[in-house]
Amino acid sequence: MAEEKQISKTLQKSFIEIKKNITDKIQDLPWETLSDKLFCFENTFDSQFLSLKKLIEKVKILVWKTSDPNFLGEYCLFLIIQNALICYQLSGRWEKYWQEFAVYLEKYIFENFKNSDFTKYFFAPMNSKEIDNDDFRNNNIEFWENFLSQCKNNRRFTSMKIKRIIKSLDILENLSESFFWYYQNMDKLNTLIAKKMKQKENAKTVVFSIKMFGYGARVLFDQQVCFPFKIQIPIDCRLTDFCANYLQKDKEEIKNKEIEDFYKKLSDFLEIPPLHLDALLWLKK
Repeated sequence: MAEEKQISKTLQKSFIEIKKNITDKIQDLPWETLSDKLFCFENTFDSQFLSLKKLIEKVKILVWKTSDPNFLGEYCLFLIIQNALICYQLSGRWEKYWQEFAVYLEKYIFENFKNSDFTKYFFAPMNSKEIDNDDFRNNNIEFWENFLSQCKNNRRFTSMKIKRIIKSLDILENLSESFFWYYQNMDKLNTLIAKKMKQKENAKTVVFSIKMFGYGARVLFDQQVCFPFKIQIPIDCRLTDFCANYLQKDKEEIKNKEIEDFYKKLSDFLEIPPLHLDALLWLKK
């Protein structure tokens, strides 16, 4: 392969070892194609996916008699994006935090479902002019203020995170298509989120928001769409340690560019999109 010639023999040896470890994880899964095995692995073993799956499936049951139940789910998808954008400096584990978020949102939806002010937002598509108003913004901000004030796993820098929530509302005002369209074109959503949050497209919370959006959309729309190769993996301490181990360097000395290059080359070598690599590298069966 051309890509193999572009990496050192030492790195190629490391990649072969990683490939073997990944193969061991997915080879017994009941699917033939690599993409199906990736979906099966995430859908079965990633607790973040499972938390969102439980939430959205209950929401779909709640509104299955409406003219378009996807609308309620679309607002859930936006809340998932917002949550990913404030998913940093947590006071607990990521997995526990997403479970806490999903449980809170489910309770919030079921308690407020008969409230007309609530449903007029949840039953509008996210690119609808109906939701472009102060009431919607206030409702959204109040939701996050209440959630962050009582959650156990995201207690740090809450005032800064509320500011990010407020900034993220600009994403809605610039949605030119439905969330179903953006699910088919996640690279476009990545660009939009980065632009409105005034961050780079490979910023950790930006690419992580695409991963979690993709998880939620997978359940809501009942379709399995692969993450684009161009969207990078969200680099956290676990992936930094993993990279440092294979590069045989102190994690404090590795530059971000080195880490990004490592995972880009690994993705190309394995022919697996970076966002799908995320769960494969740190989850066990």
